[in-house]
Amino acid sequence: NEQKQKVDTLSISKGLFRDKQMSFGVGVNTNIYGLVEFGKNSRIKAIRHVIRPTLSFNYKPNMSKQNFDIVQVNAAGQRLALPQFEGNLFAPYSYGRFGGLSFSIDNNVEMKVRGKKDTVDRKVKLIDGLTFSSGYNFLQDSFKLQPISMSFRTTLFEKLSISANGQIDPYQTDVSTGLRRNRFVWQDGRFTLGRFTGGSVSASTSFQSSRKEDGNETTQEPGTTTISDPRLLADQQMLSEYMARNPAEFVDFNVNWSINLSYSLTLDRRLKPHYSGY
Repeated sequence: NEQKQKVDTLSISKGLFRDKQMSFGVGVNTNIYGLVEFGKNSRIKAIRHVIRPTLSFNYKPNMSKQNFDIVQVNAAGQRLALPQFEGNLFAPYSYGRFGGLSFSIDNNVEMKVRGKKDTVDRKVKLIDGLTFSSGYNFLQDSFKLQPISMSFRTTLFEKLSISANGQIDPYQTDVSTGLRRNRFVWQDGRFTLGRFTGGSVSASTSFQSSRKEDGNETTQEPGTTTISDPRLLADQQMLSEYMARNPAEFVDFNVNWSINLSYSLTLDRRLKPHYSGY
């Protein structure tokens, strides 16, 4: 809107729409192993590091371009491709062609700890996965280097699972509009990989009772405790009849149980509605 100097939202069209995407690619991957062994008197026997690099060549035509609107978003005349399917149950496909390289590096670190006397050595996982991935699009006129994605996962004390992921944009942003500039963040003498644009961290754990195998333990139904006092037999009979009529009011503590706990935190940097920053 030239008069109000802002981007107007069009009315939402309801109906049945179709989106499509196609891609081609070929890739290679391998494993690189590194091993550090310690002395005989060390509690730690060895540490192993596994690196899994992946390199692929991909091509994706811009088959979804009819489902995007090229809209001017500021007074300087800058334009963005805005998806028509944004906010639906299924996210829209990406805009533009891709023809170039995709690469990633996954890391795994574990150590072997000497057991006590008459026990076997045990493996302890330090890092289940530490992954870095990105790509380079030769077909784009600008912003050829793709955002850098990172992920991390590990398990502490064999009980607490922790995972995190994040994304870094290697390009600068305009101070007044907050939009990207085709200039790397490290080109002005700054020592940084890029701008943090979003990520999440989560943790989960679980507790459960000891599993009872069939036939190893004899349990007694609630309310059937053996009573030798004849004066209490009538009360026991009344309690058994009441429990038979109202089974939901009583709990059998001999059944197996489990408790699961989880926590998740998500951070996301988004452009303001009027494209005046994040």
